[in-house]
Amino acid sequence: MKIKINYIKNIAVLTVDGKININSSKLIESVAGLLDKGVSKLIIDMQKVDFVDYNGLSVIAITYKNVLNNNSAMKLCGIAPHIQELFRVVKLDDVFEIYNDINSAVSGFEVATDGIRAKSRPGIQPLRRKFARLDMDIPVTYRLSLPGKCFATTEILTGRIENISGAGLFVRSINLLPPGSEVSVGVKLNNDQEPRYFNGVVMWLADKNLQPWLFPGMGIAFTDISYGIRENILQFIEKNATHRKG
Repeated sequence: MKIKINYIKNIAVLTVDGKININSSKLIESVAGLLDKGVSKLIIDMQKVDFVDYNGLSVIAITYKNVLNNNSAMKLCGIAPHIQELFRVVKLDDVFEIYNDINSAVSGFEVATDGIRAKSRPGIQPLRRKFARLDMDIPVTYRLSLPGKCFATTEILTGRIENISGAGLFVRSINLLPPGSEVSVGVKLNNDQEPRYFNGVVMWLADKNLQPWLFPGMGIAFTDISYGIRENILQFIEKNATHRKG
């Protein structure tokens, strides 16, 4: 991973090139160095980032928490569609201010001076979602699909779905599994008599400080999902969209 730093007025723009994963502590260090110099406005430009995994999400989250702890602000921009889905599945799009490009992110700082969140203002286009997300509250069961990888158990665990999309779901539960855990999830949609089972991977655990309204919970991205099953999920979401939370 390479990082190039430029300035637009008093805003530091960090252009990240490559993968954001467990070896990306350079991002944390670069931002920390800027904060030490008194920089209070930062943009992370991810248009050259082609891969982010669950360790990468942790790197970005740690970076963001350091910014907040220094009473500063950070925005993200230029996120590829497949990475947008990852952010959306784990509801990080509700935590970060995410923009299409550098210009809109810069404008976000300019219109936020009145105390209103920039991404709620006209003319500022944040992350565009490929899949609609339906907020809901229904029971879910899940268990490790590869017993022995994280725990030597096939115990069926329970929780409640916070939201679902064509890319994954967010589960509230006190029985959390580590990021990277491969799971089988059973969900009853519509009037199903028996659960529909989906394979997925735990991508993110809700952070108590960043996402207190979701804690404890975890974001699960669907894996090996067929076109037909995804279409069933999308139809379910469309049918029930009027019940989404405000």
